[in-house]
Amino acid sequence: GDGPHLEHARAVAQGLGLDAAVRFLGHLDRGALAAEINDCYATLTPTRTSFREGLAKLPLEGAACGRPAIVSTAVPAADLLADAAETVRPSNPDDIARAVRTLDDQPEHYRHRHLACRRVRELISNPALGYRARVADAADAALNSRARRTRPATP
Repeated sequence: GDGPHLEHARAVAQGLGLDAAVRFLGHLDRGALAAEINDCYATLTPTRTSFREGLAKLPLEGAACGRPAIVSTAVPAADLLADAAETVRPSNPDDIARAVRTLDDQPEHYRHRHLACRRVRELISNPALGYRARVADAADAALNSRARRTRPATP
């Protein structure tokens, strides 16, 4: 995003020697975001514990495109990503730097994370697990429960 800590984040990245590997893009429209995901080798979601993150979509969208994630353990999506992610401690630039270097310097490790992205793609593209299916299941359960309560007893 374009939050108040952007300049500090850029300075920290430069201080850690990551300015050539990390770009801060700010808010992007859907098309630009898709293009950036396709051009990157990993996504980064460094959410702090003080920020109440919902289900972060960026690391899931990146994984669906075969891009491993570097994700804070404060991000609920970390559990869904499993081996498709390098997890880092919240608000810990050294952990982030280590994760970037690990993915960049260890091709077999990167390949393992990249291959794990297939499971995430299957998980998030499975219509049976989607929002629409869950709402339909809940409606069916509610209607069936109501029908059982209002059905007359048979002798």
